[in-house]
Amino acid sequence: MKRIYCCLLTLIIFTTLVIPGCKIDQPIYPDGTVGGGTGGGGSGSNFISYTFAGKTTRIESHIVFQVIAPGVVPEGSTQIIGGTEPANLFSIIAPTAVAGTFPDGLIAVGTDLVGEGTIVFTTLTSANGFNGTVKGTFTGQMNDKTGSPAGAISGSFSITN
Repeated sequence: MKRIYCCLLTLIIFTTLVIPGCKIDQPIYPDGTVGGGTGGGGSGSNFISYTFAGKTTRIESHIVFQVIAPGVVPEGSTQIIGGTEPANLFSIIAPTAVAGTFPDGLIAVGTDLVGEGTIVFTTLTSANGFNGTVKGTFTGQMNDKTGSPAGAISGSFSITN
């Protein structure tokens, strides 16, 4: 009987020392993706995907949008933001609060690339500026921070908050 208690005590001490020492590693995502899951309270289908310089990047976390109603800005404006750190931030700004095609959109990637392009909102609904659905595509030409041409960009987005 004494032997059973000794084994049980050894098992309890071992478990007590080993379990707290375990640490869950950070997730490793596939190349070209940033994060996993969602940010901004949206559904699991939220994403921004773009191809630049032959590399496709898909952002699936920390994605939000804001629609500013007409009047504050003449035709209103819509901004989409995604990413988890400065190097992988992505942003689109278009001069609209309604669905349609807009050739004067601004596109920013990371901290070094800014460009202009055409943004197509196939769906753009917002009840209060932050809640709703934004879906569409974009194409544009990017410049580096010195203003030199850096190449073409294209992609799509789908966000529901």
